[in-house]
Amino acid sequence: MNIIRLICISFIFFVPNVTNFSVEDLNSPRLFEDEICSYNGVPDETLSSKSWVNCTCDDDYADDLSEVRYINGVPVQCSYQKKRRFIALFLSVFLPFGVDYLYLGHYLLFVILFFACWFTIIGNCVRFALTSHIDYIKNKKNLFFVIMAVLMITWWILNVALIWTGIIKDANGIKTVDDLHYLIKINN
Repeated sequence: MNIIRLICISFIFFVPNVTNFSVEDLNSPRLFEDEICSYNGVPDETLSSKSWVNCTCDDDYADDLSEVRYINGVPVQCSYQKKRRFIALFLSVFLPFGVDYLYLGHYLLFVILFFACWFTIIGNCVRFALTSHIDYIKNKKNLFFVIMAVLMITWWILNVALIWTGIIKDANGIKTVDDLHYLIKINN
């Protein structure tokens, strides 16, 4: 930080025709607009002042409220890259074991879904192999695993719908980037 100020001071004294610039301006956050916006946003002139910079983030970035860093007393903004909805949907459809929740940062939910899916699959396979194939659904001992399979399939369909609509957020509570329009190319 001090090196940047030294460079700015030397720039002021060695560049001619700089008359409206004072040493107090070196402490202004307006001097560090690009760093405050993390190079992922544009300063919003309507909400900014001489002592405050407010950024309008690009579509792929958001403010990360879990780690707040400051430059001259102004929080760094637009520093968190949002998760992609297309990747979460792809993982949900083709790896229905909760891997989408691993990508979104919901680790506990991932572990619960992962073991529930495998418990259901292995339990159904073992019970199906041990009983006759005709009486599998009629046998009350197998009813638990049949209900678990129906619940896991229902959860999978509901999960795909929730990710498609963007209701599920990542672990930081930030919405995913709406990039599903890349799936459907519309020609005008």
